[in-house]
Amino acid sequence: MPSSLVAIVGVTAAVILLDLDTRTVVDFLRSMSGDENATLAGTLPTFSIPTVPFNLETLYIILPYSLILAAVGLIESLLTLTVVDEMTGTRGRGNRECVGQGVANVTCSVFGAMGGCA
Repeated sequence: MPSSLVAIVGVTAAVILLDLDTRTVVDFLRSMSGDENATLAGTLPTFSIPTVPFNLETLYIILPYSLILAAVGLIESLLTLTVVDEMTGTRGRGNRECVGQGVANVTCSVFGAMGGCA
């Protein structure tokens, strides 16, 4: 049995059995019609340069974490590429994967989005 299914069923049962106060889809639909404060409405992300000081102190703080995250993301993506290659009998281009992921993550940073990998 998938663990995510067990978690969904378990939390649902806890909410129902313990009569916990939770928001439902109906609550959000009511809020869209003006009945409550919560909303599902959103806007498109806007361009903004991150507000961090551009100096060596900031670089010393950010560099180790950014290298670790980049390495983990690239390794995961390249391993996924290898699995897809084996499943399809084709050969992917790892260098394009790495460049594409880097460009995408830099673009995400200036739009306030969350970077990612395969």
